[in-house]
Amino acid sequence: PAWEMESEALAATMDTNLYGVHHMARAFVPQMLVSGRGVFISISSGSGRSTGATKAAYASSKFAVEAYTKCLAHALPAPLIAVPLAPGTLRTELNPSSPVPTSDVWAVDAVPFIVSLCDPAKRHTVHGASLSVPGYYAQGYVDSWIIRDGQPRLPEAKGSARFVEN
Repeated sequence: PAWEMESEALAATMDTNLYGVHHMARAFVPQMLVSGRGVFISISSGSGRSTGATKAAYASSKFAVEAYTKCLAHALPAPLIAVPLAPGTLRTELNPSSPVPTSDVWAVDAVPFIVSLCDPAKRHTVHGASLSVPGYYAQGYVDSWIIRDGQPRLPEAKGSARFVEN
C-alpha cells in the first residue's frame, strides 16, 4: 500500500519515469524548435490513466508523465507535436509469463501508428492527446481509465475562477 512504500522507492520511480522524460525534453525540444519540426512522444502507461492498490509509485509517475507532456504541448509552437503514448500490455522481464504479445509482434502494429503521429496534418487531433497503441489494452481496462484515450490537453486556465466573469 502507498503508506508503506519507502520514500526511496517512490523517488527512484519518479527519477526514471518522470525525470527521464524531462531530460529527454531538455535534450531534444531545443533541436525541434530550431528545425521547426518534430514529435515528442513520451512513454506513459495504462497505469498513468488508472490507479490500483499496489501501483502508487508507478501510477503516480506515469500520471506525472501525462501531465508533463500535456504541459509541454501547451508550450510548443506549431507544427511541433507532443504526445503521451501508452504502448500497451506486452510480455517483458517484469511480465514474463503473460499471454500477451512480445515487443517484436507489437512493433508490427505500433511502428506504423507512431509514424502516423508525425503527419503535420494530424496535429490538431493528436497534439497533446493521450494516446495508446490501438488493440493493446483490454477494453475493460480502458473503460477504467481516468484519462481517456484521445483526451486532449485542456485549455490553460486564465486566472482564478473567483475573478472570471461569466
